[in-house]
Amino acid sequence: MTVGSRGERSAVGEIFSMVPLEVWADKRLTLKQIRVLGVLFSFQNDGSRVVCPSRAQIAERCGMSVCHVSTATTGLEQLGWLRKEGNGGRCESATYTLMAPHLAEGD
Repeated sequence: MTVGSRGERSAVGEIFSMVPLEVWADKRLTLKQIRVLGVLFSFQNDGSRVVCPSRAQIAERCGMSVCHVSTATTGLEQLGWLRKEGNGGRCESATYTLMAPHLAEGD
């Protein structure tokens, strides 16, 4: 974070994530899944729901191992939070489509 001449703070160069409120309401999500989901939202550009970071990029941003990222994305897909396309191997990133599943009241 940089501070301007009048003491105001600027977010130039900072990475942030706008996460839907439904994430915090979904009691099915584990802490690792929430961290990975938050990081995936940080890769969004222009409001697009499709992001293509590598597992290594996700792992770096959320401070987890690549193996834990894979486990979390699989779980998020099963819960309806994202759709994965491709295998995301060493040379190619998977494509993730971010979604917000309908949560039944009382969940």
